[in-house]
Amino acid sequence: MSISLQLARVFCVYFLALGISMLINRSFFRAATKELASNNIAMLIVGSSTLMIGLVLVSLHNIWVHDWRVSVTLICWLVLLSGIVRTVFPTFVQNMARQLSFKNGYFQIASIVCIILGVIFGLQGFH
Repeated sequence: MSISLQLARVFCVYFLALGISMLINRSFFRAATKELASNNIAMLIVGSSTLMIGLVLVSLHNIWVHDWRVSVTLICWLVLLSGIVRTVFPTFVQNMARQLSFKNGYFQIASIVCIILGVIFGLQGFH
């Protein structure tokens, strides 16, 4: 099995689980986001962990082709960029998290986007 299929399957399960969890537990995610925005050590851990995971993902899957596999590559790069931003600009990310935690529809929209991504990666990874 190719790395593209493996990652598509992993992304499918991850995005579906996250999206469904956000739909069911919106108040929990709102509280967790507020707490993360005020916890410097947690932000440091999340940022450095995301950076490391992004580096691994990009090193394993940096395939720029004109088919579905480029969507896996884009997610890998987004994880890496997210880790860089969280590590280099932690106060900016904390301020954004504070603002987003007060937006009523944010977690509902984010959960729907995650579910759609999960379905898309599922269709590619489990075909």
